[in-house]
Amino acid sequence: MKDGRAAVVDHVRHDSTLSHTINDYVALTKPRLNVLVVATSAAGYYLGARLTEPAVGARGLAWSIRASAQEIAAVGHAAALTA
Repeated sequence: MKDGRAAVVDHVRHDSTLSHTINDYVALTKPRLNVLVVATSAAGYYLGARLTEPAVGARGLAWSIRASAQEIAAVGHAAALTA
């Protein structure tokens, strides 16, 4: 019985090469999900900046932070009409 256990342990030791270790770390980081999170965050920042840019220019940053989405949209709509 001891010989069978030793064979299993030796087999595991030989499989733990550097490439297997790197592959394990890559699997733990879940790169596909992280890319999706970063891409959607970047898209949100881009769209949010485009929406609030006229409001910041017209009323200032402090007002834009306190304003509701309807107020910001109204300022953006008014800016689009004058442009």
